[in-house]
Amino acid sequence: MYSLIVDVTVAPINSFICSGQSATISAILHLFKLQDTLVARCFNGKYVTVSPATTTSYVVTATNTANGCSATATANVAIATPQTNVCNVLYVTPSGSSSAIGSKSDPLDLITAMNLGSCVGTVVKMAIVIM
Repeated sequence: MYSLIVDVTVAPINSFICSGQSATISAILHLFKLQDTLVARCFNGKYVTVSPATTTSYVVTATNTANGCSATATANVAIATPQTNVCNVLYVTPSGSSSAIGSKSDPLDLITAMNLGSCVGTVVKMAIVIM
């Protein structure tokens, strides 16, 4: 007898787009079979392209119909608010996180900010941390 555990992740967790653009969200399903050893299976390839008019959260749910176990994951797509001639401002720090929102109080890491800042007019700023 074994137990099958379901887990799902989405990528990216946080996206920033300019008004009128689209974002692609991918869902990755993980199935774990628990017995004497742990066996993991990963299923990729479920993608959806969205073009929200306002900042929107998308929830993905995966369910194991055999035992009713389910898991959810959330992907956030934020519409960048223009600031004068700038489409978006993202804040970064050396210790920033790839799952942050890019604000002064929740800064991103530089690589994630560069990837998210794909629309014209994106500015990446260093958030000042006072110790």
